[in-house]
Amino acid sequence: MAAVTNDDYVTLRKFRLFGILWILGLSGVLSLLLVPLPLPELLPAPPAFYRPLMLLQPLVLLTVMTWVGTTLASKVGFDVPLIRAIYEGGKVGEWSRPRQPMTEPDVPRGLAQVALY
Repeated sequence: MAAVTNDDYVTLRKFRLFGILWILGLSGVLSLLLVPLPLPELLPAPPAFYRPLMLLQPLVLLTVMTWVGTTLASKVGFDVPLIRAIYEGGKVGEWSRPRQPMTEPDVPRGLAQVALY
């Protein structure tokens, strides 16, 4: 049996994160089933045929964007600390702790950036 390397662990963590985010996003895609679908009367198939097709594009977009996000997030320093704390079994309260202490000049600078944006 081969030894588990650090790369295997990182891949497993990314796959878990992808799965959790995909399932959370799937709830949004499935909410489209609640939207009334106005269809013309002259369509060849019944409306029940078109409702699952309506989910195809959002499902593909969700899958691709979740994969891209989980792949690139670690490279640019993004993280989802609340979800990571839940699936790693850590304390949920620890995710809200700032990673780097804020200094007084950061607050006005941040407010100015928001105001100018």
